[in-house]
Amino acid sequence: MATNEEDNMRTRTEPDLVLEFQKMRSELIEEMKKNQAEVLHKLYKTEDKIEDIKKDNKKNLDEISNRLKSIEALSSKISLSDEHPKKSEKTFKLNHVFSNVKDFQEDVRNFSEWENHFNANWRISMVRHSNHLGFYIFCEPIAPSDKWSIRTKNNEYKFLASQSDVFKALLFGNFKESKQSEVKLNGIDPDDFHYFLEVLYGESAIDDTTVEGVALLADMYDVPNAIRKCEEFLLEKSKKTLEKKLELATCYHLRKLEEKCTIEITAIENVQSGGSKDDDHQTKFDFIKVLIDFLFICLFVIVVAIGLSIILIVL
Repeated sequence: MATNEEDNMRTRTEPDLVLEFQKMRSELIEEMKKNQAEVLHKLYKTEDKIEDIKKDNKKNLDEISNRLKSIEALSSKISLSDEHPKKSEKTFKLNHVFSNVKDFQEDVRNFSEWENHFNANWRISMVRHSNHLGFYIFCEPIAPSDKWSIRTKNNEYKFLASQSDVFKALLFGNFKESKQSEVKLNGIDPDDFHYFLEVLYGESAIDDTTVEGVALLADMYDVPNAIRKCEEFLLEKSKKTLEKKLELATCYHLRKLEEKCTIEITAIENVQSGGSKDDDHQTKFDFIKVLIDFLFICLFVIVVAIGLSIILIVL
């Protein structure tokens, strides 16, 4: 009987196990789907909350930004109301070329023509005083005014500094001269410096009487533009001798002029040496000719003597 009961149990168990397994599988799948749905639902809720937080933060930031802008606008209005209104800047240039500056009389002012700018008359003045050259600007309002003022700026030093590194260091460097309103240049000839400044400002101030002084200052203050103009004059227009040109070229480092002078002097020396050789040849030729003439005369005398001797013997 025991054997029969075991067989019956075995026959019932196999299909039941399959059904039970399928049931369990279905239950697990359903449970997983349910859990997955719940997880997705929670995720969606979390994302919605994050978006809500972002929106709230953006709204708060926009409100803060608008408040800051309104505060800045209000503060700028307050500061502008406290300050004086800014005046508009008016600029213009006065240009004038003074001729024959070297002939200016002591303490006599030399003026340019009046010019009208911004309802005022303007002109420039220059005066020679104790080996100094003064530069002045005059202004007269056209319409009467009880109270008025003008602020001016002189860019003379800036121009000189742009022409020379030496002037730049002297006028704007750490030298004591840069702090002074007047810079004294020792050992400089006033006339040479006058012509030197004329060259810097584009004037044709170089000739055979001024070129050496201008070249000296151009080399001293390292002004390439003035050095170039001196060299061009000596190369193309100067009437100075080759020896003097070579001396200036060597002294003031004028390389092109030095090369040209060297070539020309060498060519002249070669021509002169060739002429002396021709003279030597001519002298030798004349000596040989005289010697031949002397020998010919001696030979003639001998022949005559022999002829006379023969005649005497015959007689």
